[in-house]
Amino acid sequence: MRVIRGVLVVVAVLIAASCGREAPPPPDAPGTVEVTNAEFVLNPDGSATLSANVVNGTEFSYELSYVPTATPFGDTFGSIPVRYFNPRSIFPPRKSTTLGDVADQIQIRLAPAPPLGDRVTLDMGFWPTEGEDPVAEEQSVTVEVPVVARTIDHNAVLGVEPNTKITIEDGKIFVIPGQSRALIDGSVISSITDNAYDLPTANDEQGNLVEYRHNTATGGPYGIHAEKGKTVRISSPPYTVPNGEVVGDFDYFDAKDLTIAEKITVNFPFQSGDVIGSFTVVRG
Repeated sequence: MRVIRGVLVVVAVLIAASCGREAPPPPDAPGTVEVTNAEFVLNPDGSATLSANVVNGTEFSYELSYVPTATPFGDTFGSIPVRYFNPRSIFPPRKSTTLGDVADQIQIRLAPAPPLGDRVTLDMGFWPTEGEDPVAEEQSVTVEVPVVARTIDHNAVLGVEPNTKITIEDGKIFVIPGQSRALIDGSVISSITDNAYDLPTANDEQGNLVEYRHNTATGGPYGIHAEKGKTVRISSPPYTVPNGEVVGDFDYFDAKDLTIAEKITVNFPFQSGDVIGSFTVVRG
């Protein structure tokens, strides 16, 4: 590999207001990475998917170096929840790569998204991939991205397709006489490695919301993990939890909100897409 000394690789990000997704050719100017045609495309569930092109005009491979962050345009202190799935995708040298299409590995979504017509300040960073000669410092890049309506031009952009990469099996909710908390159990089976950091939402058989709860012994946030090729338990026995006593991390419902034998549908907001699990209420 040819080593370049004393050369600063500048990562520049440009916005081009365009509905099309045709990837432009690599730029003539050497040593730049450009992000073009950037839009947040609204989805029916209120989220929005980043649709963009990353044009790597350098001689080196690059990758996103950290989880992007988003704020309302002009708001220094606000933040917007970002769901980010990236199994270490690489942007090859002298090539253009799409972000946001159904077949693309990198997925960046806002959930929920700002209103149609708003602009979002998105912070992104790029870094030479492992094994490349680090000829540049990590670059923090700020872009302004419009929130746009989904049209026929966005047919290829990831929407709210079912997440078939992760499944929930053997879902049960244990109601034990005399115990106010009904613990949740089940297995997360996945063909990818991913996480959900937002608390799931749940509905009963009539579609009514049922509050999904999480107890933590450490005060930390909620989180559920999926690991490629492995089974991860949501919980495990024993299911008897002394009321009012913190005994560890576990997920639960209030027993008073449940009926034996009913099914509760739970939506787990994984970074790669929502995963729907069915849980049967049983007597413990």
